[in-house]
Amino acid sequence: MKLTNLLKANQLFFSKGDFFHNLALESTLLKRYTQGQPILYLWTHGKTVVIGRHQNAWRECNLYKMGSYNIALARRYSGGGAVYQDHGNLCFTFITDNIKDYRKENNKIISRAFQNLGIEIEVKGRNDILLQGRKFSGSAFQLSGNKALHHGTIMVNVNRKALEEFLTPNKTKLQSKGVQSVASRVINVKDVIPDITLEDIKTSIIEEFCKTYSIDRELVEFEIKDLKSDVSLSNRYQVIEKEQNGIDKNMQYFNQIQNNGVHVNTPITKQFADYIPFNNIHIDSDKDINTFLTCNKPEIGDAIIHDQVYKDTYKQLISWEWRYGESPEFSTVLEKRFDWGSFQVHLDVDSSLIKQAKVYSDCLDVNLVNLFQERLHGVRCIQNDIYTSITAIDSKNSIERDQNIEEFAKWISVEAST
Repeated sequence: MKLTNLLKANQLFFSKGDFFHNLALESTLLKRYTQGQPILYLWTHGKTVVIGRHQNAWRECNLYKMGSYNIALARRYSGGGAVYQDHGNLCFTFITDNIKDYRKENNKIISRAFQNLGIEIEVKGRNDILLQGRKFSGSAFQLSGNKALHHGTIMVNVNRKALEEFLTPNKTKLQSKGVQSVASRVINVKDVIPDITLEDIKTSIIEEFCKTYSIDRELVEFEIKDLKSDVSLSNRYQVIEKEQNGIDKNMQYFNQIQNNGVHVNTPITKQFADYIPFNNIHIDSDKDINTFLTCNKPEIGDAIIHDQVYKDTYKQLISWEWRYGESPEFSTVLEKRFDWGSFQVHLDVDSSLIKQAKVYSDCLDVNLVNLFQERLHGVRCIQNDIYTSITAIDSKNSIERDQNIEEFAKWISVEAST
């Protein structure tokens, strides 16, 4: 039976184990989604730093330290900022029709699920949910035609110390939030309700989702082995073995690159993987997936891992190019934080012409960031030309988007032409 038909009768999913499998499964569910059949997908995985679609990995996290502790780096398809996740975190995904206020409706389900547990929460800002005034959940979105994907995290009992160790957020972003560190801004649900478990929250969200959409379905559950703890997979660790002096030298050089993000005079290429002691773990083939993945509904599990969308997505997610990204040499780097996102714009300008442009951002509107980058390429480095090119972007009848375009255009046209 085709996967699309199987999904019509199965709208509740849970997956535990490997982030790359979890996100590949999410993309497959979105691609094969049938209108009018909303999907709830809950998932959890081991220690991973996940960055947004347009973020600069070299700026957002301590890659060397992550490698030393076997913390995986992953990049999602949606926008937003970098997050640290482990098994104390519950991820949620709603896949629905692309209707007005779909995110607001999903947040209502989350709110009611917590109310049912006797916990009052507050939805605030562009993507935050607060508990006692501190953030414990953030979310992002992805649109695909008439389909909408809204996913986020719920900090149940995450190692908050790891946030300080592995994340290196923009200081102006922290200042705008009135905090000194990323850890001081967030809270675990367990900090407030010591007896609560991830399973309690998972069950409550499922029950509220089923009540909202009048669904009576069995939960489809996936589990994949934790590859880091599997001795038989030890050969999958790509360990860079060097003499101690070499390691010290590498760390010093790597930190120099790390501190500058993508340095204006230092092209970032695949060679920099050699400066990360571990290049993370992943499953290499379809055969491995079959070996290490289990599903309580074998027919669905088999159909998903053999689906071409799943295969292609998984392959992309684990690739160096996708996770770290390569960057050519740039002559100019401009930075700005707006209320709706932080931007770092890299420009290669030659003879007053922008030959190449790369835009890094935690902006939730992924497509808008793509358009900014496209509109800068090939434009003369003249204020009016840059402003005209950027403001020609279609606002799609969104007042908020139109304001964001105007704000970005005014800033970049002045800074790039100065």
